[in-house]
Amino acid sequence: MPRGQQSLAEARVSTPTLQWVTLTHPQQPIRLGENDYVLNSLFNAARNTWEVLVLLQPSEEEEEEEEEEEE
Repeated sequence: MPRGQQSLAEARVSTPTLQWVTLTHPQQPIRLGENDYVLNSLFNAARNTWEVLVLLQPSEEEEEEEEEEEE
């Protein structure tokens, strides 16, 4: 899978995170986590790619682990 099109669903973040992703093959879907969102996208004609702004949210499992560590 081209760089930037790996599964964002597998990204581990501990806080809400904004990430730009470059799609060189936009016909191939990217996987997002169930709470992640595409906020914006634009076509970069100079590079012939789509650039997508994604909001990555921590998974519920990670939030539970953090709460356990704090106790």
